[in-house]
Amino acid sequence: MVNKQPRKRTRTDATWGENVVLADFGAKRRQEMNRLRDQHGTHIRGEDSWASSQLMEAISRSTDSGRLARGREYFRGGKVLSVEFAENVVAGLIHGSQLEPFETSIHLRGLTDRQRDFVHHEMLTDSSHVRSLLGGGAPGLDVASVLLHPGHVNRVSCTCPDKSAICKHVVALAYSAAERLDRDPSLLLKWRGLNPQELLRPVQGWGGGGVGASPNRQPQEQERLDKQANQPEQVDSEAFWGTSAELIEWEPLRWESGMEQGDQKALNEALRSVTWHAVDQLKAKHELEVCYETLENVEPMFYYETRLSGSIDKTADEVSDEDGTNSTERTGRADT
Repeated sequence: MVNKQPRKRTRTDATWGENVVLADFGAKRRQEMNRLRDQHGTHIRGEDSWASSQLMEAISRSTDSGRLARGREYFRGGKVLSVEFAENVVAGLIHGSQLEPFETSIHLRGLTDRQRDFVHHEMLTDSSHVRSLLGGGAPGLDVASVLLHPGHVNRVSCTCPDKSAICKHVVALAYSAAERLDRDPSLLLKWRGLNPQELLRPVQGWGGGGVGASPNRQPQEQERLDKQANQPEQVDSEAFWGTSAELIEWEPLRWESGMEQGDQKALNEALRSVTWHAVDQLKAKHELEVCYETLENVEPMFYYETRLSGSIDKTADEVSDEDGTNSTERTGRADT
């Protein structure tokens, strides 16, 4: 037995098999993003920052090991199509078992005005909080307990059919969000509804960066890469699907008698169940043969040409007229 290795598909790779077109539209974009991340620094999961560890601890508390493992596989397999941070919400699209991606989100309990003022004041008066956060560590104990801890995750949602508290798609979103926080820890400030530009101003020029991040990495650069990753790729339909001259050609259909197909024993048993004796069975079988012969010898009512050629359906009369045969001649042949 020969084992055939699967062929790697690219964006324009399409194969007809079992009447299905298989194609990978996102390969080119993923290759480009991998190249950009190699240029600007790549983070390897495992060296978790403080912010990402708080998020993953909250998620792991509310689900089982199986969904954690499946969610990690989804994340590593590139099934997280997009991730967006907003105030107290991170949302994403996860490619699952259905055609449309699942919409997932993780919600945090918002900061009160008093808590926001406290964090704002502490970070501006003591830059060590900001430097520690940018270095991937935790700010001061008082600031950290207000800014983020596992208890702040109060709601998750996903459009998948899984009714568990946290499904594998939410886990995949959490892994992707944690990776973003590892690469750019200042993203936590935006996530919590704070102003990153104002809070980072006292330490501008300090090359702390995130865990595994480039020393010169700026939040604006990360936002630019994130926006570029979410831009839809323009695909030339003619280059992918081909032109009308490259249509698939099928072999002419071969007529076969319907009565000769299938299980004859099952047919005879079915006929015996609705007839009284062998003579009735023979008559019923004969009637079926007549029906099949009528279907096989019926004159086509429409003449179909390739749709892409711009032609329209023609009746059998029109086709015969074009061939020099009029309706009178056909009627004469039918009468004779």
